[in-house]
Amino acid sequence: MNSTDPKYLAAQLVNLAFDDVSRGDFRAAKSKLEKSLQLNERCADAHSEYALVLLKLDQHPKAEFHIMRAIELEPRSPKFWLALAKWHFDIKQFDQASKSVLVAEAIDPNFPSVALAKMHILNARGGSPQSIEALGEQARQIYNQTGKRADGTKLQMGDIERFLTL
Repeated sequence: MNSTDPKYLAAQLVNLAFDDVSRGDFRAAKSKLEKSLQLNERCADAHSEYALVLLKLDQHPKAEFHIMRAIELEPRSPKFWLALAKWHFDIKQFDQASKSVLVAEAIDPNFPSVALAKMHILNARGGSPQSIEALGEQARQIYNQTGKRADGTKLQMGDIERFLTL
C-alpha cells in the first residue's frame, strides 16, 4: 500500500486515534475515527474503536451500531465480540455481555482480556463462576452459526442480533 491509498490512510488514522485514546482525548480520537470511516467504511477496527470512543462519550445507541458493523465485517474476531460485551456491560445487560465474552472465548480461548471480562461480569452479577459458564452452550451455538457464515456467505447484522437472543 502507498501513502495515498484510502485503506492505508484509514488505518493510519485508527492508529493515531489509539494514541488519542491512551491520552484520554476522546474527542480528538472521535474526529480521527470519523475520517477513517469516511475513507474506508469497511474497516472493522475503525468501527470498533469508534464504538469504544462513543461509549466513553456516553453515546451508547450509536456505539451499538458500530460494534455490530465491526462484527458483521469480521465475525471471527474475538476483540469485536469483547467490544460488544463491553457495550452490554455498560448498559447493565450482564447476560448478553456474558454471551459475547463466551463467543470471544470460543473463537480464541487464549485471547487477552477474556478472563478479565468474565471476572468483571461475574462481580457485577454477584454470581458464581457457574452462572457465566451456564451460558456457554448458547455462546457455542452463536459461534457455530458465525463460523458457518465464514464460508463466504455474508453475515448480516440481523443474524447477529438473532444469535444474541438465544
